[in-house]
Amino acid sequence: MTTTSTCLPHAATQPPFLSHGRDGHRRCHVLDQVGRALQQATHGVTNIQAIVSGVGITRDEVLRLFGGFGELVEALVDTLARSVLSPLDDCATEEDFVRRLTAFARRFTDPAAVLQEKNLYRIALTEAIRDAGRGQGLYARGPGQVLGGLSRFLSNAQHAGVLLRGEGQQLASHLLALLKACSGLDDRFPPEPWRPFGADAGVQEVVDQFLAGVQQETRHAYAAV
Repeated sequence: MTTTSTCLPHAATQPPFLSHGRDGHRRCHVLDQVGRALQQATHGVTNIQAIVSGVGITRDEVLRLFGGFGELVEALVDTLARSVLSPLDDCATEEDFVRRLTAFARRFTDPAAVLQEKNLYRIALTEAIRDAGRGQGLYARGPGQVLGGLSRFLSNAQHAGVLLRGEGQQLASHLLALLKACSGLDDRFPPEPWRPFGADAGVQEVVDQFLAGVQQETRHAYAAV
């Protein structure tokens, strides 16, 4: 199983807490280490301090680099969401649109990323219960950011000529629900036992079914360009 780095490769897409310099590199290292630990934690975790301690990072360093454990959780949620969204850039053709959407779907349903997300959101819920004011920010950085990014991608594709029926946010919500059911992120719909968890074939099938339901016709989006 491959692990997904929580730090983003391109500085232009990085949030402010991953600024350049020694501290920026160290923050990225901490996010990578804690993110990988969350991917490997098979038992439900609710305490970020235990994960941090397990990878040899001290409380003082967390305070110095992020300001606190709550802020570290926010940074982890934010960078995971940005990593999942990273394939969704402007597309030049309808084929490129499908390729980027499929790449997003594979990242969203990657088994390591799914486990990290489940553990991270369990911790985030604990943080939100402890600090009610943090819950809205955590949602905005995590599920809200993914929904917003996918909605913009689909809306931009419509404006560019890809024929999709429906409004961007409605389409995004529909696709995310299908992917959650496929991956096991939605506990109401565990992965079907005959399908390998997170298998590319299953993800491709979900994307194909989604597009078959919302595309009015298949054609090159930029035939006139």
